[in-house]
Amino acid sequence: MRVFFLLGLIGGLITGCATQVKEKKELEGYWILEEVYSSGLQQQISDGAHIVFKGDGTYSALLNAESGPMTGKWNIQSNVMKLWQPEITDMHGDRSIEPYMSTWQMSLSENWLILDGLPTYDMQHLKLVLHRKVD
Repeated sequence: MRVFFLLGLIGGLITGCATQVKEKKELEGYWILEEVYSSGLQQQISDGAHIVFKGDGTYSALLNAESGPMTGKWNIQSNVMKLWQPEITDMHGDRSIEPYMSTWQMSLSENWLILDGLPTYDMQHLKLVLHRKVD
C-alpha cells in the first residue's frame, strides 16, 4: 500500500513538472497587447504594444512609446507568472529605475493570454489581455 502511494506521488510530481514545461513552451513567442484595464476601466494602449517571451526565460516588451523597450526574466509556477525587471541606469551610471518584480495570475489558451495583477502594492487593479501574433 505504501509503495503504491509513493509511486502515485512520484507520478503526480512528474506529470506536474511536464505540464509546467508545456505551458512555458506554449507561452513563448510574440504577444500583441490588445486591452489594458486599470481598476476595471479600459485604458488606451499604444500602437505596436507587445511582449515577446523567449525560450531562455527572458522577455522584451514595448508597452508605450514614451517609456521605450523593457527587458527582463520570466518564470511560470502553476498558473502564476513572475516578471523580473533589472535595475535600469542612465548613461552616467545612476540608477533611474529600481529592480522590480511583478506577479500575475495567468489564463492561457491557444492564442490568448490574460494576465491579472495579483495583490501587491501596485498590481492588484491591473489586467492585460494579449493575443498571439500568428505568422
